[in-house]
Amino acid sequence: MVIKLTKKQEAKLAEYRDKWLKIGLSTESPSLEETKKIIDGVYTHLLNKITVPVVVLDNPYLTWIAVSQYVLKSNQVRNQVEDQVEDQVRNQVSNQVEDQVEDQVSNQVWDQVRNQVEDQVRNQVRENKKLIEFSYPYLDGNFMSSYFSYYGYCIQELKIKIDKNTLSKFNIYKETSKLSLIYPFDDICFVCKKPTEIHFNENKVLHNDKGASIKYGGDFELYHLNGVLVDKKIVITPSEKITVKQILSEKNVEVRRELLRKVGIDNFIKKSKSKPIEISDDKQYELFKIKIGTDKYGMYLKMKNPSLENTYHFEGVSDECNTIEKALAWRDSEVAYIKPSLLT
Repeated sequence: MVIKLTKKQEAKLAEYRDKWLKIGLSTESPSLEETKKIIDGVYTHLLNKITVPVVVLDNPYLTWIAVSQYVLKSNQVRNQVEDQVEDQVRNQVSNQVEDQVEDQVSNQVWDQVRNQVEDQVRNQVRENKKLIEFSYPYLDGNFMSSYFSYYGYCIQELKIKIDKNTLSKFNIYKETSKLSLIYPFDDICFVCKKPTEIHFNENKVLHNDKGASIKYGGDFELYHLNGVLVDKKIVITPSEKITVKQILSEKNVEVRRELLRKVGIDNFIKKSKSKPIEISDDKQYELFKIKIGTDKYGMYLKMKNPSLENTYHFEGVSDECNTIEKALAWRDSEVAYIKPSLLT
């Protein structure tokens, strides 16, 4: 039983993390010939079925259109491989492997890209009444990179003993990381190509201020600013054409924050032709009375984000809030404002 990693084993953690991050975020899809070879291995050695024709589609939505007429029948591929390896490996290794390899890969590949793609497909399917309800496949190729990074490390570096049959199945399963979503049926297999583009910012969250943050073939695109899912129009509209009304009418706080960040808080204030009616002593808060209609004004509180550098929030408050203290109390649902001991 492995209780503690050696220094040599610890040194390998970053190598596996980086390797599988690269695989999980790869935008290179293999040829049809190579794809067919991988799928044939799955059918022959994991599903114990005869090989079938393989259809490759450009994006997850087109893939689901193709498979929605079918009923997904089983999840035996995942059970045959993952459960066997899980029973023989996971309980014998340090949590350190999970923390430094699997979790870090999962954060970008699974939590961000995979989940965003799934949500987008699900939303599009709901709008198309001719399609059956979207079902995410158990075989999702590169999106399983955190899984393969974890068990690959355990098998290769910790020398965890597993029988040859299970190891063979694991290696065949691992080959699917070269693909993306896979829907295996008795008479046909549908495979989705990988994205053609994925963009992150320096904080490793989805971001592209010039176009799509996740882009597939066939016009399937998602747009993010600093990790926040936004409408395409927000990204492609030049900052100087974003209006005060557009920003103030945005109900989603995170999206409004990104609109403000794109325009620039100082430019926004200039556009609104407003001056603060009060500024806090520590410069963290400013209260504005901004014109939002022909004869209508609203009270807005400008707040510096304590966690994000050079980032501000601009929030509407009650018209009765004519001081910063009243505005802060209103935000916290307090009769009188109670200053917190720590801002996070």
